Amino acid sequence: MKKFWKFFLTIIIAVAAYGYEAYDFGSEAHEAISLLQGQLEVKLLDVGHGDAILLRNQAVAILVDTGDYKNSDILVRRLKTLGVRKLDALIITHHHLDHLGGVIKILNNFDVKNFYDNGIVNPQSEISKDVEKLILNGIL
Repeated sequence: MKKFWKFFLTIIIAVAAYGYEAYDFGSEAHEAISLLQGQLEVKLLDVGHGDAILLRNQAVAILVDTGDYKNSDILVRRLKTLGVRKLDALIITHHHLDHLGGVIKILNNFDVKNFYDNGIVNPQSEISKDVEKLILNGIL
């Protein structure tokens, strides 16, 4: 009987997980329709630890923060799934890893037209120092 309940719970969890993914991707199609109507989309992206917010309409896509570097591949995949091909602006609110960590992955995967940050380098963060070098070299 114990095996039956384990199997039953496994099936329930699998169906619930599939339903969540189906709902999530279904909502993206609805949001794409809203964009065609000229509305602003504000999407809080799940990047594990940290923040990443996508702001866009038909003409402009802006990413605010990139979350932690550990989940930067997930962020890139999510943005591509949402149809983002370029970013008109990448805004980093401050140089803590949970806001700046995925910036290098974003720069390697998307054409970023404008970059904005608070200008304060975090001396304890290699990523922050790398971003500073890109800015000083005129790449950002």
